[in-house]
Amino acid sequence: RPSDKPAPIKAGQKPEPGLKSVLTICDAHGQAIGVLNAAGLTAFRTSLGSMLLFRFRKTVENIVVFGAGKQALWHIRLAVLLRGQDVRKITVVNRSTARTEDLLSELNSEHVALPSHITVGAFDEGTDRNAALEALVLDADAIFCTTPSTQPLFPSSFLTSREAQKKSR
Repeated sequence: RPSDKPAPIKAGQKPEPGLKSVLTICDAHGQAIGVLNAAGLTAFRTSLGSMLLFRFRKTVENIVVFGAGKQALWHIRLAVLLRGQDVRKITVVNRSTARTEDLLSELNSEHVALPSHITVGAFDEGTDRNAALEALVLDADAIFCTTPSTQPLFPSSFLTSREAQKKSR
């Protein structure tokens, strides 16, 4: 019998993910034969939409990804699948160091196996975060924003300045 109350969450602990979306699997007669947690499938489908434009980009050597969840994982995996021979560097920008490390571990695991010529790392803000973030965005050939943040990820001027307009993204 399911519990009426969720387990208490300790300070600093991330809550366990809940079932947010489902896919019902039906047989040839339309009878439900299974239910699948569709969170991973949703992230994959969303990333596929981004790839429609990405695959036509002329330059994709330097990719910046905001976020470190399932969508970030699928954006990276699909970008490498489509244009892996052209990609040289992928930088992940995320608030949570732990989630970023989890994503980087997953990307370096045996079942993902990114090509050895691609460097994947976390954003290093150094002493001046704003200047480092602006330099990162200016240098990017493609930017994937895979986070539901309600705050701006970076100022629009990072893409609209004279220097930024030398490169299309």
